[in-house]
Amino acid sequence: HNSNHAAQPIHDEVKSSSTNQAPPYKADRLRRTGDQWSPLQIKIMKNILEFLEQTASRYPEKTAFADEECSLSFEKLLSMARAGGSMLAGMGLKNEPVAVFMKKSPATLCAYLGVIYSGSCYVPLEMGMPLHRIRMILGKLMPEAIICDESSEETAKSLGYGDVIIKAEEFFAEEPDEKALSEVRAKSIDTDPISIVFTSGSTGNPKGVTACHR
Repeated sequence: HNSNHAAQPIHDEVKSSSTNQAPPYKADRLRRTGDQWSPLQIKIMKNILEFLEQTASRYPEKTAFADEECSLSFEKLLSMARAGGSMLAGMGLKNEPVAVFMKKSPATLCAYLGVIYSGSCYVPLEMGMPLHRIRMILGKLMPEAIICDESSEETAKSLGYGDVIIKAEEFFAEEPDEKALSEVRAKSIDTDPISIVFTSGSTGNPKGVTACHR
């Protein structure tokens, strides 16, 4: 290999320890630059938002999500999510379920990430879901807040759950609170819940499955 080549990770286990080959270690722990082998500097991410932040830093203008109606760059996705997270953090929510009741769109994904930024966990509610099932889910959760859009606002208000009904446009228009977001991140651990997805369950009753950062 040319010594001017950029460092490349090695993916197979190499057993030879000659000058030009890796010593007998797992090769995913090593990086070769020219004729030199050195340990990879691997940062263990403990929060899924770190992936978004790193990607937005490297590719701010690249499209993150798009549909027929709108397209969001990674930079815009990050900005909207942090705005929403600031609103919920200002409400004092932490490790609380927040229902997201919106039509499928890039904005819905922003809402999910905004909930995670606040230190709480999102619960997706599909627009086409029968109302009796939605009420069953909300009855189990007793969420502090429901995030809705124009298409779901009236239905969300009629459900009788959620102390606060938050409109998506207001959620994303919040001024980011860097101090609040930093405090949430500093206290977060990799086992914090980020989502609760409800399945039908064997009895037909909704059953929640929780996912975490890990």
